[in-house]
Amino acid sequence: MKAVQCLIFLPLCIVMGTCALSYDADIDIGSYEYHLEKWNSRNLLDYMINLKLWGNNNPISAKVTVKNGVVDSSIDPWWPNSDIIWYTVPGIYSLIKDIEKEIYDKRYGNCRYSLKVSYNDFLNYPASIIYEAKGHYYARYTIDVRGLEEGDLEIDIGDWEGHWEAWENQNMLNYRLEVTFSTDDYFASPTNSTALFEIVNGISVNNPNNFIYIKASTVPKIFDLILAEEKSIKEFHDGQFRASLNVQYNTEYHYPELIRIADHFSTGYSKQWEINLIPAD
Repeated sequence: MKAVQCLIFLPLCIVMGTCALSYDADIDIGSYEYHLEKWNSRNLLDYMINLKLWGNNNPISAKVTVKNGVVDSSIDPWWPNSDIIWYTVPGIYSLIKDIEKEIYDKRYGNCRYSLKVSYNDFLNYPASIIYEAKGHYYARYTIDVRGLEEGDLEIDIGDWEGHWEAWENQNMLNYRLEVTFSTDDYFASPTNSTALFEIVNGISVNNPNNFIYIKASTVPKIFDLILAEEKSIKEFHDGQFRASLNVQYNTEYHYPELIRIADHFSTGYSKQWEINLIPAD
């Protein structure tokens, strides 16, 4: 493993060789054991790793495909030391521990080493590795893992045309809409907020100043929102994650009462609109 470590983190090995005296090390590998256990419990064997490196030179990037837990792609020719053996997520976990041990055991000083690791909280792989020998070298790896098996689209907008026709036939022009918009995203705190619309003669008379709700201010706009989201998912889907769009309709008034969109794999992001229609007195 040490040979692989020096190939992948070659600048670190070189810098260690230039430092002579003992010095403090700032090491924070976060909840390593927790995330490693969670990753292993997923038994995820087929995935792609997108890797980027920022260092003293220009940033570089590479991709590696892993199938059945084994590397299944060649080396990017622009990656340093292109004869290295590609690593998997368990390999990255092992490298973190090797680097930590190397720093603690040899206590290379004059350099004041630091190692910082953060994790993807949805899939529990190391998402960022930052190490530095102050005055000598700095490197930051960012890692993004996406699945290969779960690349299908799951789109179910129901009988959109049938409900749209039934809604139009009612000729309902005066009503109120209570729209609750919520998101769930590991990059940010979940959101949940509600807006109330008054619709008179088919026009919303009290649009809030918020783009989230503009497209959901009347029932016809909500129907349009469904088609726009369907088109967007199909256009931007890259086959590396499973995306879904699901719509439910109110059986009495035939308006969309629930719209839910989710990226089940790469980010764990989801958003949804819950709509409640109150007919005018």
